[in-house]
Amino acid sequence: MTQNDTTQDDITQDFDWQEIPAPKTWAPEEEGSRLVGFFGGTRQLMGKFGHYLVVMVHTLDGEIFSVSGRNLVQQIELGYVPQGHPIQITWQGYLELANGNKMKQFKVLIANPKSLS
Repeated sequence: MTQNDTTQDDITQDFDWQEIPAPKTWAPEEEGSRLVGFFGGTRQLMGKFGHYLVVMVHTLDGEIFSVSGRNLVQQIELGYVPQGHPIQITWQGYLELANGNKMKQFKVLIANPKSLS
């Protein structure tokens, strides 16, 4: 059977299917809260102050979380974390800036590549 001969019913019957859940926002309240899963890349979203990036994390129980924070995105980008890599994000609270604003603080751990082989 070629792709041209394949019908929608053929595809539906030939595979087991699972639902892809909509991402949830991870908004921890207690310092030390952890999110453990696999790095799903970054996505650009539009907010009331313009565009911003979020980090996507896929957990073992099939949930997908988006996590925002400039500090977090910078850690991920500077660490060259590959998509699908095991990741652990720990909420460390807010850092008070000199101008009175607050910045989200996260500790980011990734699996050592040597432990994956």
